[in-house]
Amino acid sequence: MILYDLGKGTTGRVENCCASEFSKRYNLPVATSDSQLVFNPHAMLKLERENGSITAINVRAPIKGESLRVSKINRTADPQVFNTLLIHSQTDTLATAQFTPAERVRMAEIGMLLPREQLSTPIWFSCDINDLPLDLVPKQARRMVESISGNEHLVVNPTLCHLGTRGPTKAMRGHVDLHNVFHPERSWLRIIDPVTGAPSVYSYPQYLAEQIGALRPGELVNKSIPEQLREWLFAAAVLVTEREAARQRELCGQKRLEARATLEENRYVVLGDMLAPLQIAALRKYFRSLIAEGFLPFGDEEWPYRFFAARDPIAYFVHEQLTDLISDIAGQPAKATFCFFASYYPGSTLPEHRDREQCEWALSLLIDQSPETETLAWPLYLQPPGAEQATPIFSRVGDGTLYYGREVAHHRDALATGDYFSFLFLFYVPESFEGSLD
Repeated sequence: MILYDLGKGTTGRVENCCASEFSKRYNLPVATSDSQLVFNPHAMLKLERENGSITAINVRAPIKGESLRVSKINRTADPQVFNTLLIHSQTDTLATAQFTPAERVRMAEIGMLLPREQLSTPIWFSCDINDLPLDLVPKQARRMVESISGNEHLVVNPTLCHLGTRGPTKAMRGHVDLHNVFHPERSWLRIIDPVTGAPSVYSYPQYLAEQIGALRPGELVNKSIPEQLREWLFAAAVLVTEREAARQRELCGQKRLEARATLEENRYVVLGDMLAPLQIAALRKYFRSLIAEGFLPFGDEEWPYRFFAARDPIAYFVHEQLTDLISDIAGQPAKATFCFFASYYPGSTLPEHRDREQCEWALSLLIDQSPETETLAWPLYLQPPGAEQATPIFSRVGDGTLYYGREVAHHRDALATGDYFSFLFLFYVPESFEGSLD
């Protein structure tokens, strides 16, 4: 359990159900015994203060197979549970506390006590060289994950950077201080993908550490490297054919110049295949797992049909890593402000609006869609200044739409097809911007 003490607490959607509903859902009696439920170690408590006094406790409890259960326990409205949570949280004894029958039912309602099978598993981000998530590569990009066949003269990607066992540095993970979710039982490397021009990170287990750790940027590949490992490294563009990589980098540079001209003229531009296909696949796996394990809330009064994460470490990592690309296309140095992940379900809509000052450049990056079809769906409508009507912009998984957020009015009609669409929304401002980045 994690305890946060906030001067001004944040409120969320309260998803409590009555004791009889909870008992029916899990086939448990209302006054259940401690042997049937266990303490939820991933629950988070936030204390709200007003004039120095604690007035409420916000409980955020992940539940496997459900969304994050968010409950607000007020001192005056629910004094018994409030006092129980407060006393035991201050002494760190909630995990071993002996609750009364009524307290056990209430603790179950708010997700502090759960059936063992609904305890969430913590999620780490990885993109393992030896277990590449090929099944999650975007359909249109699968041709880009090549085989080594016929490419014998290989060199190590000149941009290779070994990151060690701690993964990307704090600076690489963005300006917001978030916990490190890069898999701790892996070693990490970073390259600049020659096709997309964007950074890519890959992980690998200890048994490959000696061979991969010996790779040096730009060197010819040692033929002692096993064929299977060579295949994996080539698929991830850690190994490249020098001539083809140079050609791809030149092509990428040309595309950026074209994108810059389009952005300047139209005030928006569609950037196809922004990230390497395997990076999109790893992002799909990570965010799907967060949802499946119940770590993300679903819906609130304003957005009732979406999963949402406002402070996700991997979103902020991608945000920071794309800053150079955005600067290049914008034609001036940019810096990252804030970002979020959202997965929209049928019924979702986006009213027409323009963004605030922290969103000089807004990037909508589609990272997942179900089902992933060849037919493009759920367009983003963009209407630049002076345009008589909005233009529908269609994206495929892996595509980004970059636009001037404060200038271009944008909206989406109600989502009526498919299961869900998942996006990273990343915002940038000129480097000279002196306002808040939140």
